[in-house]
Amino acid sequence: MATTSQRGPEAGQAGQAPASDEKRGKYSTPAVEKAFAVLELISRSNQGLRMVDIVDGLGLPKSSAFVLLNALEQLGYLSRDDEGRYRLTLRMFELGMRAMRAMRDTDVANIAVPHLERLRDAAGMTVHLARRDHASVVYLLKIDGPGYVRFDTYVGKRAALHLTGVGKAIAAYLPPAELEGLASDLDFTRGTSKSPKSLQALKSNLKKVRVNGYAIDDEEEVAGVRCIAAPIHNHLDEVIASVGVVGLAHNIAGAAIPRLAASVIETAHAISAQLGAPVPVEP
Repeated sequence: MATTSQRGPEAGQAGQAPASDEKRGKYSTPAVEKAFAVLELISRSNQGLRMVDIVDGLGLPKSSAFVLLNALEQLGYLSRDDEGRYRLTLRMFELGMRAMRAMRDTDVANIAVPHLERLRDAAGMTVHLARRDHASVVYLLKIDGPGYVRFDTYVGKRAALHLTGVGKAIAAYLPPAELEGLASDLDFTRGTSKSPKSLQALKSNLKKVRVNGYAIDDEEEVAGVRCIAAPIHNHLDEVIASVGVVGLAHNIAGAAIPRLAASVIETAHAISAQLGAPVPVEP
């Protein structure tokens, strides 16, 4: 994540081309993959995109892009303005809200709000609630801290699982086989010089998370920014989300780290308790 004056690795990221043949399943449908690649690319642009931008961003033939854009517009998922720029319509928002309502443990966001507000007030920093989606985390809530510093995160933003505190707080409790299965989708070339550059390095980092009970993004996603996060458990004691505080590195340093970590862990435990999680046993 980044302040408003410094864009994070995900901000402005170019669209991803459809999956390669070796990553496609047995019953893959290239046209469907391309359609979703178009939607995802357009979703990253506040100003909308012209057909030429989509052709360049995804490496599609102009004829294919034309057919896809026309179909998505006719179906009501895209609109086109007088300058030929395509944007997502509210129909996409409607689908997203339906998905949120259907997700298991979605009331974690409603439960978390007062706890996050208290954490924000106690820490004096911006706080997040996030959950995992495959090799990424998605921010479910953001409550800005006081002051003029604003971070380039927002509800619905997707970030790398292995570069963020909220991501590592969840990843640390994945079954080993599941973590291994994510390895090919974790881009270890991203981040800063402090970020894990291999699965083995990530595993070593996650082991510390389990020992300490909290994760730290130590300027691993963006230089100058740190995050402390802790896992949230449901009634089955499964880690389903995480809560974290984010601030400038010089504000999360030295004696401030254990103090903030204790507040974050306490908040995570309080949310977990409302979800019916077992009471953690004190060491």
